[in-house]
Amino acid sequence: MFDFKNLTAKEENLRDAVLGNFLDQNLPSWVHPIHISLLRYFILTLSLTYYLLSNKLPFTILLLVVVFLLVSFDGSLARVRKKETKLGAFLDHVGDWILGVFLGILVLLNQLLTPIIITLIIIPQLIIIGISFLKQNRLFNFNPSIFSRIQFFLVISSFCCLLLSVAWDKVLWAQVGYILLYGEIILAWLLALSRLF
Repeated sequence: MFDFKNLTAKEENLRDAVLGNFLDQNLPSWVHPIHISLLRYFILTLSLTYYLLSNKLPFTILLLVVVFLLVSFDGSLARVRKKETKLGAFLDHVGDWILGVFLGILVLLNQLLTPIIITLIIIPQLIIIGISFLKQNRLFNFNPSIFSRIQFFLVISSFCCLLLSVAWDKVLWAQVGYILLYGEIILAWLLALSRLF
């Protein structure tokens, strides 16, 4: 049997050794990981407000890509500085969900996905959440596996690429977005099925 927890721990240790140490050395000591989480929420709010007021995608996507790039910063900094908290884990996880939902809504508003694709994305997530709740009596897992992280990366990257195809009228972005999205769907179903059995 393959040890997924060990692989996840190795990936996290490598990320912390590179990104966490870089952030620790280059950010002032008063910067707390929760500050980064709050910065993500601020930029998310700014991008949502900008989109609602202007209905323009390019700058909105740029802001959301910045949020996406900040996703790993708070957790890595928290672990390296030994400042992990339940509040920080909660803010990080909810921020990831808000980013995904907002990008998903933008994708839907621009009619970039068919109902079947939407169904193939949502159903495995509901299975994973349902099984997590039944097994652990909680809705969210604040310690995602490496495969959950890859899935998150794929879905956010695919949504960004699909939106860039609209913003810049480039077919290549759409093709890359759909390839990433199909990879995410396959991985999501494998994760959901692995939780069932």
